[in-house]
Amino acid sequence: MASLAAAAGLAGCTGGAESGNDSANGSGGANGSGNGSANGSNASGTPGASGDRKVRVVLDEWQVKPDAKSVPSGQVTFNAVNKGHEVHELVVRERSDDGAYEELDEVDDIGKGTSKKLQMKLEPGTYELACLIVEEEDGETEDHYKLGMHETIEVTN
Repeated sequence: MASLAAAAGLAGCTGGAESGNDSANGSGGANGSGNGSANGSNASGTPGASGDRKVRVVLDEWQVKPDAKSVPSGQVTFNAVNKGHEVHELVVRERSDDGAYEELDEVDDIGKGTSKKLQMKLEPGTYELACLIVEEEDGETEDHYKLGMHETIEVTN
């Protein structure tokens, strides 16, 4: 399958804090432990030993499922886990006052059964976690976002 990124999907991307299954890169440290386990629609991300918030995000056809719907502002580590059968990505976008979204960062090429971490500092606001992959095969287009792969998350004070 040939993967094409949606034109809007890569328009504002910057280099990300991308890594393999068990480590995170970026401007802050990813020390400490903590699984980011939280349940319920109003759960908050779980702080690790270094004070950052950990949010586990399950990706599968056709859902993005964070284990927290809100998280305190500051350093946040997203652990994107692909439970689906297709390759996915995790894009973090911030919603502006006019309702438009601006891409902040992403991890891509998250294969079936694998995970990647994305660490970033987030200010209070509304964010969207999304998969913006668009695939074309035999003249048919499969747009992961349009199929439902997006979810909002609130970052609080």
